Amino acid sequence: MAEEEVLLHKHSIPEVPWLGFDHDVQEHALVDFAEYPLRRGWSKDQIIALKHGDALAFDDASCLAMLQSWLVFGFLEGIYKRRFSSSQYVVDTASGRVVDTTQLRQFFDKWHGLLQQESSESMLSYWRYSTIRLYELHSWYAALEKHCTQGIFPTAFDTAEYHSIMRLVVLIADSIYYNKTSVASRLIQIRSGLNWHHTEVNGAALRTRLIQKGWCPSLHGLFMTYGLAFTEYASLLDATDGNVERHNRCADDAKCLGVNYLGTGAGPKHIANECHCQIIRPSSSQMNGIISNNKIPLIDLGSLSPLMSDCPVVEWDQQQNFIAFSHVWVDGLSSESEIGLPLCQLRNLQNVLFQVGPSSLIWVDALCIPHEPTIRNLAIDMMAEVYKRSTAIIILDAGLRSRPLGKFSTAELAVRLLTCNWMQRLWTLPEILFSQRAFVAFQDGVIDLNILRSRLRQTARFPIECVGFCTLLRFVHEDGTEGLKIGEVQRLLASRNSSRPDDETLAIAPLLDLSAANLIGYEGQDRMVQFWRQLREVPRVVILLVCPRLDVPGFTWAPQSLISTSGNVPMNQEYGSATVTQLGLRGTFFIYELKTRRILGNAASFIIDPKAQHFIAFRPLKHKFDRAQTYPYPCDGIVLLEESRNALKRSAITVITDPALGSSVVRYKYGRQIVLDFSPLPVSQELSANFSSIGKYQELTIS
Repeated sequence: MAEEEVLLHKHSIPEVPWLGFDHDVQEHALVDFAEYPLRRGWSKDQIIALKHGDALAFDDASCLAMLQSWLVFGFLEGIYKRRFSSSQYVVDTASGRVVDTTQLRQFFDKWHGLLQQESSESMLSYWRYSTIRLYELHSWYAALEKHCTQGIFPTAFDTAEYHSIMRLVVLIADSIYYNKTSVASRLIQIRSGLNWHHTEVNGAALRTRLIQKGWCPSLHGLFMTYGLAFTEYASLLDATDGNVERHNRCADDAKCLGVNYLGTGAGPKHIANECHCQIIRPSSSQMNGIISNNKIPLIDLGSLSPLMSDCPVVEWDQQQNFIAFSHVWVDGLSSESEIGLPLCQLRNLQNVLFQVGPSSLIWVDALCIPHEPTIRNLAIDMMAEVYKRSTAIIILDAGLRSRPLGKFSTAELAVRLLTCNWMQRLWTLPEILFSQRAFVAFQDGVIDLNILRSRLRQTARFPIECVGFCTLLRFVHEDGTEGLKIGEVQRLLASRNSSRPDDETLAIAPLLDLSAANLIGYEGQDRMVQFWRQLREVPRVVILLVCPRLDVPGFTWAPQSLISTSGNVPMNQEYGSATVTQLGLRGTFFIYELKTRRILGNAASFIIDPKAQHFIAFRPLKHKFDRAQTYPYPCDGIVLLEESRNALKRSAITVITDPALGSSVVRYKYGRQIVLDFSPLPVSQELSANFSSIGKYQELTIS
């Protein structure tokens, strides 16, 4: 945070007490992170014992004081190879001496500038060096947190002081990661960083602070994808959606219910409860006639009058500029052309429209999509073309429109946009991706997303601004939807939701150059089956996604929805593709075929690969979509994406032999998701003979 924001929120920021270690003793030389405790009085054996949970080096208070100094100042000195005096970062307050990291932002700013003056080789060298140091810190963080969760050294590692140290460590590490990423990202492709997470105590406290500020509990998963620094900053702000009451039924392990358009009490709304202005609607005959001819209907807001009941409808021609609105249905613009909208809402659209340009022509779904099924299907199939042809779109979100743009810092603007209800809705994804230009409406004006992206890019050396820039980069770029793959669509959908599940494929099909018109005639699971058939080729990793799956023969491997795959492995091409056929998913996988069918239960089981000398324990993967699955379950084989050459954990599935096509085709039914744990083979030959299976690559059809 900038210094002025720290002053604004200082009473809400949890303090980190300084535990008093004498870091600034002059006779100690500048050393690497790992050397720091050795130079400060600890022996190598004491350090090893501490990491393994065998013994504390000193008494609780001395140990925590040393850990704080080491994991904060020792780490900063080790990664930047320069002095960090604790006297610059420890201040006196009414509650005692506390750590104040405000000056770190200034340091990161200066360091970023210095790095940009270096050669590409020097920058990459620093990237690699700092990455190794972050892994060292992460290793220690994970070990200490394990001691805490297992109750080792409870008087030291389950105290307020310990948790304050750990909170500070992860926030500094998060900031360093984004600072170095902003420099190296133009030279190399950056993979995801380490999985930094709060201790259970700090995580619970953070969730409590967010809820107290009015944030929807369901946003917890979204916040975690944006990182701890982003989430901590959001906990200082009032929730973007000011209508806190509608989130009372929401939970942190489910999608938001508060902004779902569920029909009851929904529909077009007046701007104010006391308003009773007339409803304005387009001519149904004009609207239906234009859409029937596969043309784009537009509404002319240039001549609104309290005396009119119909709004003018025109057929778009290529010489005309028009603006398309992208909005959240629950905010009051949900309607159909036969019903119309209140005049006050049209006046509101008109006011926003004139802030963008002189054209009075608009497209908004509430007035341009009829209820009549045949015409409605044509209009929905045309939506991608509407947003492509529009001069620009205007994003409307009630939470953003209630707040003045002029008061936001760049960081707060990023948080507001990334957490608003509009960002969580299904249909707004293709609307922004197909648009040529996008504006966001606030209480006192609009902002061009290209301008916001440029502002964020200039400050992307800081974590919140970096997250904002990288997220906007997905939506606002010159290539639009060109070359978009199913994996990227999956990632973009992960934080979104819809009250109409069947709309999912209609919304995303055009993004993948698929025909929405070929899907409209289907419903439910049949529509999703047609979507996968149109896609034809899918990443093989689809079989490992944690999600509900279709209950349709030949497609039990396929997800019911991509919206449900938040937190999953990326559905990318890293492991190759498989072909969608009517009989199942055909591709080359690595399989352990069992000699005889095994009936498995909730407990772990095992197989042995004598060729690879692996003892392979496996157990069902527990997840929230597992409720409908029963125990025991049959297993004829275990399928992985690739052979495991190291003793590691792997995700896999069980399969069941499908005799439907006879022995000439290797076909299996999709079984259960499992986790494999590989270890060296320490078992007897007799056991190996009974449970052995040699893995192999084979072309399979998984139905």
